[in-house]
Amino acid sequence: MFKMADTSSIAPFSSVHSFSKWVRIFYIISISLTVIFSISLLMEINLLSSMTKDISSVTDEEIEANDLRNLVIGIVSVPISIIALILFFIWYHKVYRNLPSLGGKELKTSPKWSVIYFFIPILWFYKPYQTTKEIWKVSDPTVTISDINSRKQMKTPSLIKTWWAFWIISGIIGWFYLRSLQYSISADTLEGIRAFDTIDLVTNVPIIISDLLTFFLVKEITSRQEKKNREMKV
Repeated sequence: MFKMADTSSIAPFSSVHSFSKWVRIFYIISISLTVIFSISLLMEINLLSSMTKDISSVTDEEIEANDLRNLVIGIVSVPISIIALILFFIWYHKVYRNLPSLGGKELKTSPKWSVIYFFIPILWFYKPYQTTKEIWKVSDPTVTISDINSRKQMKTPSLIKTWWAFWIISGIIGWFYLRSLQYSISADTLEGIRAFDTIDLVTNVPIIISDLLTFFLVKEITSRQEKKNREMKV
């Protein structure tokens, strides 16, 4: 039997139900914009192919319209993606902070450090994965109180494993994109620009999958915490 924690030293449970809706809304918008940007890239690749075959077949108006479309999408999508990420980290801090009130004992870190780990080189490869597993397991509505040993016996769902794999891939892609952006800016040939657009298009796929998995992760963990909190009050 587990010994009940001293509830006077534990912060009360704080519902993240409403806040998680905003996180998911911004992720859906971000995903939609990435899909739109991918379609725009396909259109640009098409345009560049036509220009390669016969540059006279493409008018200045078509080129200007293409550039304006990509500019507008970029201006809108970048801040939306940043806001979605900021909201995710705020949500992450909130759900980790809830763990003691949900019966979590012998936790590996603090709410603040659970977020900081995402930004520390090397540690960001595995620490957030560990804390996310901890959040998931402590939030299990079927378990009243859990410690390190009991959590080791609990299985890690494929959702978390897949989410973290694509999160890492997306992070690497982000680094690669910034590095290759220099090439794109310096590219002075149609073939060079088209090659960069093709790479950009391909890398959008894991980014979209990562964002979708984040959407479902937020939804599932929020649901588990809300359900467990209700059952602990009974």
